[in-house]
Amino acid sequence: MVVTRFIEKIGRRKQCALCFLFILLCGYLFFFFGMGSYSLKEPDEGRYAEIPREMVEQGN
Repeated sequence: MVVTRFIEKIGRRKQCALCFLFILLCGYLFFFFGMGSYSLKEPDEGRYAEIPREMVEQGN
């Protein structure tokens, strides 16, 4: 009886570990998949960010 309870606890732990790994894998796929495949949406975004920074720096 004690042995069967121990085996059941081990089975539950493995099941929890598998569920946790499945959730991590899904998170990886949804969050990291395709990351870096798109560049900036507009090529002028860097320039439009630099202009106000220079204006603040120069006091304009």
